[in-house]
Amino acid sequence: MRVKECLYDAWNATESAQKLSNKIEMVKVGMTVANFSEPMKKLDAAITEIQHAIATGLANKQRLFETMRQLCGEGSANGAWSQRDAFDLLEAALTRHMAGLLNKPQMLHQISKISALIEALPTHTVRSEDQIRFQQFSTPADLAALAVVLAQPRATDIVLEPSAGNGLLVAQLPRVQALYLNELDERKSISDVVPRPVGTRKVAPNGTPMLLQDPDEGDYSPSSIPANSAHSRAISA
Repeated sequence: MRVKECLYDAWNATESAQKLSNKIEMVKVGMTVANFSEPMKKLDAAITEIQHAIATGLANKQRLFETMRQLCGEGSANGAWSQRDAFDLLEAALTRHMAGLLNKPQMLHQISKISALIEALPTHTVRSEDQIRFQQFSTPADLAALAVVLAQPRATDIVLEPSAGNGLLVAQLPRVQALYLNELDERKSISDVVPRPVGTRKVAPNGTPMLLQDPDEGDYSPSSIPANSAHSRAISA
C-alpha cells in the first residue's frame, strides 16, 4: 500500500507535519464548525444559544433545560441527559462568552462585573458521586479572573494551566506567546467547540503528564502557571 497524502490538524500536529513533509504530501485540515459531524453541529448550536442567553441576561434554568431537551430529543426523565450534562453545557457557553470579550481582566475593579454576571446564572446544586468523592468543582469565573489579574500575564509569557477544566481561567487570558493546557477529566477537557485563547495552543492528552522539556521542540518551560486552588483530592494510582 502506498500512502499518497496524510491529513493533519494544525492545532496539534504542525511540528510532525513539517518533519514528514519531505516524505509525503501533508494536507492541513482545519477544525471548524463546517466540518463538524451533525451531532457536534447540534452541540455547537446549543452552546451558542446559551452563550447568547448569558450575554443578554436571559439565561435561567428553564431555558437551559429546554435547550438540553432540544439537543437530546427528550427530557431527562428517561436518562437521556442529567443535570450535570446541562450545567456542563452552561459552563461551555460561559467559557465561550468570556473568551469572546475584548476587555480581558487586568484590574481588580473588573472582577465585580464578572461576579454580577455569574450571580445571575442558574446555580448548580446537584453533584455526581465522582464530583463529591474527589471534590471536583469548577472554579467560578470571577475567581478565575482574580487569578489572571494577580498573574499579570505578558505577551512574552509561556503559560501552563495544569488543570484547565472547561477553560474558564484560560478564556480570560490576554494574548500570550504560548499556552499549554492539561486536564485529567475527559468530561471537562476543552474541546474544539469552545475556542481556545489566541496564541500558540498545545493541549496535552487527557491523563498524560505535561512534558515541559521536549527534545524535538526545545525548551518550553512555563514562565507563568495560573491555576485554581485545590478543588480536587489527589487521585491515587
